[in-house]
Amino acid sequence: MKIVLLTPSGVSFSSTRFRMIPYVEIGRQEGVDVWCEQVPRDFLRRCVFFSRLPKADVIVVFRELLSFHELKMVKRLCHRLVYDFDEAVWTRPPHVNLRGNERRITKAARRFRRVCAEADLCIAGNRYLADTALQHQDTVRIVSTVMDTEAYIPGSGGNEGGTVLVGWMGESRDVSYLNGPMKQLGKHAGRIQFLVISDTQYSGPAKEYVFWSTWSEDKEISQLQRMDIGMVPLFDNEYTRGDCGALVLRYMACGVPVIASDVGANSEIVDHGIDGFLVKDRDDWAKCAMRLTEDSRLRQNMAEAARGKVVAKYGLSQAVQQLRDVLEVE
Repeated sequence: MKIVLLTPSGVSFSSTRFRMIPYVEIGRQEGVDVWCEQVPRDFLRRCVFFSRLPKADVIVVFRELLSFHELKMVKRLCHRLVYDFDEAVWTRPPHVNLRGNERRITKAARRFRRVCAEADLCIAGNRYLADTALQHQDTVRIVSTVMDTEAYIPGSGGNEGGTVLVGWMGESRDVSYLNGPMKQLGKHAGRIQFLVISDTQYSGPAKEYVFWSTWSEDKEISQLQRMDIGMVPLFDNEYTRGDCGALVLRYMACGVPVIASDVGANSEIVDHGIDGFLVKDRDDWAKCAMRLTEDSRLRQNMAEAARGKVVAKYGLSQAVQQLRDVLEVE
């Protein structure tokens, strides 16, 4: 069986790294002829790309919202077309103001409806995404984001001086998620310290108490291992409900107790009070962080429970077998 995965970004992009590349690597180990191709952004290069795309038994389109003609070309090249997505691709983040946003959203929504309807199967990263796809496609399956639990492992723990380190990792466009939590947590600076990992210098609330470090793929795991508590704040809107919890899973795999907004896949992954905390009220960020700060046994128990859950439910072997079943790979 030949399987081609079409992605809108390179292998360094987090969704591609966690959702597509593992299937390529493990599939090849098991003798499946599978490879990944990045779809160009430029119109002319896209034309050449699709005209040269080889035939395959299964083509998996990941996130990419194909035009009418591109979709028809791809369907002619395969026996089975699968659309996989782990984000609310039919809309845009409302906190990111881009010129022509309304036009972009209208176009994206139209293409999303079409690709869902034309595909033989839709694979969604969480329940909210699956319910949306079901409006346009009868055959929808949920496959969670996976984590390489042999690479993402707990560190030795313990920061210098014994101070609890509360951390966040993300892109600069999403740093506004931190404003509310940091306004509350900044009041406890000294009892806890803060670490922000992103592509630009942090300059938000309580910035004078924040250690900042630039993100890199090579350092990502060691950066996560430095944290005693990981934060995943999100606004609650149509876009964020499509979030599939990749950051939550990274924290948990590294044995870092997580405090996360009760939004999207966060609600499906985290068992409140057992392997992390789910936050609904803005004051809960400080309450949960200080509870974990003051109770080292609770912090350790949550860290172990979080790590155990990711290994058992979101490890590569379980997820790959789930995908194989969905794709009907022999």
